[in-house]
Amino acid sequence: MDRSIEDIRIESEKRYLSGENASDAVKDPGKGRRWLYKWVKRYEPSVDDWFKGRPRRPSRIANKTSQDVEHLVLEVR
Repeated sequence: MDRSIEDIRIESEKRYLSGENASDAVKDPGKGRRWLYKWVKRYEPSVDDWFKGRPRRPSRIANKTSQDVEHLVLEVR
């Protein structure tokens, strides 16, 4: 049975924090040291879901047209 990516993150993090070399901690799952360091940086023991991925989509659009202008354009069309 294949392990989920979240299980791999948790296992690699535990191996690294227990003192294992970063290269060895990620050799088994086939990931790189940069990948491990990203998750080491995100690791927060007080947060239950630190190992979950974050969306890459921006949370807001900086230059989005306002609703008033949008409605005006639709009326004109």
